[in-house]
Amino acid sequence: MYRTLLSTPDQALVHLAFHCCLKDGELQNEELDFLSSTFVAKGINKSLNLKEEMQQYQSYYKNISDESSYVQFLIETIRPNNKLALFAFCTEIIYRDNNISISEEVLLNKIAGYLYVKDSENLAIQNLITELNDVEQNNAF
Repeated sequence: MYRTLLSTPDQALVHLAFHCCLKDGELQNEELDFLSSTFVAKGINKSLNLKEEMQQYQSYYKNISDESSYVQFLIETIRPNNKLALFAFCTEIIYRDNNISISEEVLLNKIAGYLYVKDSENLAIQNLITELNDVEQNNAF
């Protein structure tokens, strides 16, 4: 079903972001704030109606039978030139609430695999995001 709904890189990016947010079953305010500011900064909110995209995502996400194929489809549709940046974006979403579930870790590893992110890069990005969140929360380096 999602294959007929998603045709642009921006749509796929928004749906990947929603998937990262909702992987633990909850949409946290911190995650939503981060998405909103990122989409505004990147201009995605001008080309897409984010509420409509969320409704579309909600219409099918419970029926995703093969998450690996879904993630691969999204990444292929996004066609990222900056794979580490996309991986860091997904990591930031998942780490935003400071509570990472096993299912979120599995999702990050799937994303890393489809983006051909090396294990050392994966770990470095996750550590960097953790430290940046700590700096933000404590207002100090």
